[in-house]
Amino acid sequence: MANVWKIAPGHGAEFWDVCLNSGCIRFGGSELPNFKDFHSVDQALSALEAAYGENRKGIGRGVAEMILQFVRDVKVGDIVIANKGYNKVVGIGVVEGEYLAPDDPDNPLSSDESTHRHHVRSVMWYLDKPVSIRGERRFFVQRTLARLNQAKYAELLDVYAAEYPADRHSAQYQYLAGLAGGSTFTEETQTPGHEEESDEAEQHPTEPTAFDPSAITDSRNRVPSSVVQRSGQGEFRTRLLTAAEGRCMVTGCTVEAVLEAAHIHPYQGPTTDHPANGLLLRADIHKLFDSNLLGIEPETLRIELHPSVRKEYGGLVRTTLLCGANQTPSKV
Repeated sequence: MANVWKIAPGHGAEFWDVCLNSGCIRFGGSELPNFKDFHSVDQALSALEAAYGENRKGIGRGVAEMILQFVRDVKVGDIVIANKGYNKVVGIGVVEGEYLAPDDPDNPLSSDESTHRHHVRSVMWYLDKPVSIRGERRFFVQRTLARLNQAKYAELLDVYAAEYPADRHSAQYQYLAGLAGGSTFTEETQTPGHEEESDEAEQHPTEPTAFDPSAITDSRNRVPSSVVQRSGQGEFRTRLLTAAEGRCMVTGCTVEAVLEAAHIHPYQGPTTDHPANGLLLRADIHKLFDSNLLGIEPETLRIELHPSVRKEYGGLVRTTLLCGANQTPSKV
């Protein structure tokens, strides 16, 4: 389960746009030396005092502790909340790289004259619409960098989904919820050996009408032991094989025996077994998709991967979904 951090991109989120556009989160300016040179809080504090003066308000042991956290405790794969003040979020993303000093050639802000050439961590920003947490309480603490507990993160995602209900089923939202243990499987989990298929649908296939996610109702057949019976799975896969031209829509694999039908919008009966609500995926890619380790950006159809699987599947990063000539996957 990923840790969750809130990191303010400057006072009043003044550096949010540059962080978003550069794919990073910043902390501190080039007045400070390479953070990796600090082996203790006292060393970091001495550098702060040398750069900004002793006993300066807002520059003390707490900031020194945050410097070490930024380098050591924030891990690749952790979730970052970019906040503005006590009750507003401007972005949510996932840490993709280790700490980079201001003069590191890989630092996206190393030559940016509009900023203070910040110390950064690379971040893939998945949500960048602003949202406010209503109420009189302060949702975030005043510290620039602080860890959030899972309950607060879940509450934040609920607020986001209420503000932008259409985004709740997006790959980005589900991916972020899944990282922190959210229940975001794209298909309902089945008890092994209890999922059944209907032969009737195989014998008498019918052409589907246009797929409308807003009209979905739960029409699944219930069987003993709370197991959901799915009808028409074979037909759904057959139609996807045709629509996707017999290839995995992520890898291009054409070995039919390992190609599976995945739902974009969770299965809720025959209306969701529509080719526009499906992806034809190789078995291992299907598992990554269901486990929120692989997502698809709905506007660009770009493939995104969780950092934990990039070593094995790095060749897929930011490639584009392979659609059939007449195939248009649903965005929700």
